[in-house]
Amino acid sequence: MTNQTLICGLALIVIGVYGYTQGADTADKDYAAQVEAQKTDLEIVPVKKNVNTALIPAAFGGLLILCAVGVIVKPDLRKHIMHLAAVIGVLGLVGGFVPLIRAGDFDVAKPAARNGLLMALICAIFVYFCVQSFIEARKARQAGIAA
Repeated sequence: MTNQTLICGLALIVIGVYGYTQGADTADKDYAAQVEAQKTDLEIVPVKKNVNTALIPAAFGGLLILCAVGVIVKPDLRKHIMHLAAVIGVLGLVGGFVPLIRAGDFDVAKPAARNGLLMALICAIFVYFCVQSFIEARKARQAGIAA
């Protein structure tokens, strides 16, 4: 399960860094600039800027990588650390839908919405792997007790 945690963490970091380097949505123009442009008949040229909230997937990915490293360093805490990683995955799954909910119009054409959906998808896959791993561990424990 450590390898899956590392892979999902790295994927989330890539999504976060990609979103950060792509800049702001061009659809989210400053309202004052729009009004001023209408008054002067000037064309609005959107300025790309880095948006710090685009790094949220990278933060979740960093936490997952820390969990994987924690399991490598302290294998006796594996059960607790992997449960923490599963909780981080569930929070990432729910948090991935925030850009869609916040926008109100469920516009998946926006980069923030796409990155959020990718984050939710990766976290959903990770949580699936976690649940499968927990089920297998429980069956192995019960088989060991019954034997």
